[in-house]
Amino acid sequence: MSSPVVLAAVLLYFGLVSLVLGLIMLPSWQEQAAELVARLRRVPRPAPAADRAPSALQAALDAETLPPSMAVLALLTAVLVAAGPVGALLLHEPAGDTRQAPPAEGVDGRFATLFELGRPGTATPTPPAWGAAATPSHERRSAVGHDWARLQPQFRQRLLELFDIARERHGYDLVLLEGYRSPARQAQLAALGPATTLAGPERSRHQAGLAADLAFIRDGRLQLSERDPWTLQAYRHVGEIATTLGLQWGGHWPSLRDFGHVEWRDPAQPATPQAGAPMLAAAR
Repeated sequence: MSSPVVLAAVLLYFGLVSLVLGLIMLPSWQEQAAELVARLRRVPRPAPAADRAPSALQAALDAETLPPSMAVLALLTAVLVAAGPVGALLLHEPAGDTRQAPPAEGVDGRFATLFELGRPGTATPTPPAWGAAATPSHERRSAVGHDWARLQPQFRQRLLELFDIARERHGYDLVLLEGYRSPARQAQLAALGPATTLAGPERSRHQAGLAADLAFIRDGRLQLSERDPWTLQAYRHVGEIATTLGLQWGGHWPSLRDFGHVEWRDPAQPATPQAGAPMLAAAR
């Protein structure tokens, strides 16, 4: 349950508890409630409190020792008051790591392998907020991602535009999980089966520097699982932006949809990694 809903529920609960306790313990509230009920029912107003005998609760409060029945009432009141905070704590989602462990199959299985196998030559992407605040944006992207220099230049420029538009339009903080991928690493991923990738060595546009896998940094944590509603919606927004930039989004694929994947399939550019070798050399 979200924090605003929990807060509203707690405030409503304490309002109701305060009303009930006021009607039980405050004679003036009892008189006003009786007067309201009398008006609604159109019956004579009850006698003022001064003309009536003291209530059992008032007599118990004036006594030196509390009768057992009043002790039980006090205990129930304490339980009633404490139930609200306890319930709020049970319903409130604890602040923890939002990075979920994806299953070994399906769409999320591919991302699981990115962390199980590691990424050659780099550590887990560091959120931009953890870097120097004065660092230029392009330099910060190079610090938080990896293999930017090995991406094909035109694709790299469009990817930077995608990052900028996603931040300006939706406030997303994107990071590059994996750009260029060696044939050996592609073979390692392909060996895990079709639930991970359908492309073998020399068949993925990652090897031509024309594809990238992306994730988000939110509240200082890496988010990449499509099982999370926020992450899935964010990937859909990124896919829309990528399409307008002439990139192909993996979320549009009919099978093994890869929501974090974008690639360039410009007809004027080579379609195979082998043909893209000169571009890779120029991008290094």
